[in-house]
Amino acid sequence: MKEYVFDKELKEAVIIKRNSQFTMNVLIDGREEKCHCPATTRIGDVDVAGLHCLVSESSDPKRKLKYTVEAISMDDPDEADKNWVGIDLILSNRIVEFLLTVHQYEPTEIKPHLHSTNFEEVSSVMREAVGKGVECWNVDLKFSSKGVKLIGITNTTDDLLKY
Repeated sequence: MKEYVFDKELKEAVIIKRNSQFTMNVLIDGREEKCHCPATTRIGDVDVAGLHCLVSESSDPKRKLKYTVEAISMDDPDEADKNWVGIDLILSNRIVEFLLTVHQYEPTEIKPHLHSTNFEEVSSVMREAVGKGVECWNVDLKFSSKGVKLIGITNTTDDLLKY
């Protein structure tokens, strides 16, 4: 399968703290840098301090911040092959657009759902949306410092109605 490749390889870094809705302090190559955080809401109940992250570097002189945090990992810091969670919704949209453009989507098996703390509320809204014609898809991606590869895609619309 063709992989979405970043223009420039992402750097692995360590989050020191989240400053605000839009910024994090991150340790990159031994230097503390203030970075843009594209996830403007909380990332669940996760305290991100000490977590490893992948950052992109911009060469645009007009940007206030040189780096953007693109993904975080909750794996052990010494894990060589970390699992990454992308937090940049603009990047997510570019990746989905790329996958649709190269037509590399093949439905895969349905996986069991984990229930969140707001499961009933979310399920109710989802059932209403499905009733209005919305489809729900689960897209599994493997995120790395070099790019993003499609692992599988599943139509979960009918599965959501079971709960």
